[in-house]
Amino acid sequence: WLRVMVGLAGAGAFGSGAFLSPPCRYVGTSSSTQSQISSSSYSFSSPRNPRPPRPGKERITMTTSDFRRRKFISSATSVLSIFSLLAAPPARPSVATDSSSDFYVKWPYAQPSDILPFIFSHASEGNIDEILAAMDEFGKFYPMYKLGSEKGKILEEEIKTRGLSIRTSLEIGTFFGYSAMRTARNLAAGGHLYCIEYNPAHADVASQLIRYAGLQDSVSIVVGLSGDVIPKVADRVKHADFVFLDHNKSLYLPDLKRLQQLNIVGKGTVIAADNVIYPGTPEFLEYVKSGPAWETKLVEADFEYDLKWKQGWSPKRDAISFSTCLL
Repeated sequence: WLRVMVGLAGAGAFGSGAFLSPPCRYVGTSSSTQSQISSSSYSFSSPRNPRPPRPGKERITMTTSDFRRRKFISSATSVLSIFSLLAAPPARPSVATDSSSDFYVKWPYAQPSDILPFIFSHASEGNIDEILAAMDEFGKFYPMYKLGSEKGKILEEEIKTRGLSIRTSLEIGTFFGYSAMRTARNLAAGGHLYCIEYNPAHADVASQLIRYAGLQDSVSIVVGLSGDVIPKVADRVKHADFVFLDHNKSLYLPDLKRLQQLNIVGKGTVIAADNVIYPGTPEFLEYVKSGPAWETKLVEADFEYDLKWKQGWSPKRDAISFSTCLL
């Protein structure tokens, strides 16, 4: 087989000007790396009709057998170069390769699914850290309601430091699945996360990204308003070890009480709630900070949704609350 390839190379199949495109696994991209293989050109003369060398130039005299030998070596080298190209596909571009000047042209964002090509081209399938980093990078240009890097780390650290063994978790307000991925990778073996998202377009993007992250067996997404969906989820979730609230702030308290009435939240359940300081959830905070039924602490962080285009806007401080149900 190698002789055949070398023969093709010698015949000019991979000669000067040929372009090769190594196979790419990228989903949603059409980029390819092209490498040009060029042959060395030789000047040779016939013994019958010698050509005088140009001034200052040394004439290279080469017999036919010498030329064939060098051509064979050059062809074999070209074939080996081809093999190395095919064996090593081009590196995936870093999320830092796109400048702000051309980002909006290259990666328009008119509908939720427009984020997918960027994620698929900047993150490896199954690599959750790369997927989260790509979502954070995209969010720098198109601010969106996702937990963000700082709060995401707080969420995961709290789960780990508490030593929570999360077999069943519930999330209300999933958006594109950012926090769902952070929670799902901290589930106990065989654990499951149930997500409630009211917007079907958001739920579809979240589903694709969760599958891309390799977490599809650990996460289920239910589409609908929390008030309508929670009673249906109760058929599958008898008791939640961990609940994350990140939806309409005015619904935090009503939904928490609904979860308690259905016994989804009970003794030992930890409730994490985002944006309790800004925009704020005063009634919810008062409920989980008063009386003997709850033990609550707040972890401060920056507000993740930067409204930098809004006149007079300044960055806000916010917090995630973590409340343990004691009764």
